[in-house]
Amino acid sequence: MRVFYLRYQSRRTLTLKHPSALSRLVSATLVAFALSIAGHSVAGNASKGAASAPVSIERAKYVIQLGSMHNATGIRTDDLDSVMKQAARAKANAIRGAVVVDAGDSALIKRASEKRIPVLLVDANLTSLTHATAKDGGITVSAQVDLAIRKIPQHILRGMVSGNASASDDSRIGQDALTELQNRVVGGAVESAMSSVGSSIHALTN
Repeated sequence: MRVFYLRYQSRRTLTLKHPSALSRLVSATLVAFALSIAGHSVAGNASKGAASAPVSIERAKYVIQLGSMHNATGIRTDDLDSVMKQAARAKANAIRGAVVVDAGDSALIKRASEKRIPVLLVDANLTSLTHATAKDGGITVSAQVDLAIRKIPQHILRGMVSGNASASDDSRIGQDALTELQNRVVGGAVESAMSSVGSSIHALTN
């Protein structure tokens, strides 16, 4: 039986507009923990939230457009971007009242503009993916993902979010298991950052 712990942390800086004051910066920290037992299935608050039913553009309150998913680490540059996008989409789909679209979905973006539905463009950057090996052969993998949130079509920067996740496996693992662990850590960092987007969606779109 393999046991490892997955830890999430996110920090966000949002630019909020107030009618009688200059824009100000607000920082907050969100920490959540998840425990996985027997294999690499992750359970906990960060991954088992109930998914909401899909929202049509006609009933949407917000549109979240997934932009570039950039891997700046030099590690697995051929596939980690897809891991990032999958995690971002899953977390964005859980935001109540939001419709999630890709960068090329111009028809839905146009429809949202016609209906005066606010649209947020989310770009992600994987800035760190590290590995540390203990004397007993166990390994700790850590990742950081930075999100830039812009309101379109003006492309006004509304906030920056950093999400972190780390996982420690107490046994020696092969390449396949390491790849899976990396996927979960990178996905966890994205989910952590996207949690801040979801909790601040009203402020970001106003």
